[in-house]
Amino acid sequence: MNREEALSELKYLKEKLHGHETRTALAMAITAMEQPEQKKGHWIDNGDPQMWVCDKCGYRVNRWNNTEYCPKCGAYMLE
Repeated sequence: MNREEALSELKYLKEKLHGHETRTALAMAITAMEQPEQKKGHWIDNGDPQMWVCDKCGYRVNRWNNTEYCPKCGAYMLE
């Protein structure tokens, strides 16, 4: 099952099932699945002792900046 099929199934269940708590939980799941997926990336050591490079967009950032996100593309940098 892919993401679109799962989302369709959740919407179907929300309309068919009864009970406030169940419908609320399904609405929350639908809202979460409709959000765009967060990009994940890594800082690449390109040999420059002062700079890292984002593996998603190529943006260069100072190593001492110590940021968890790329300022250009917004990718969350995994360790």
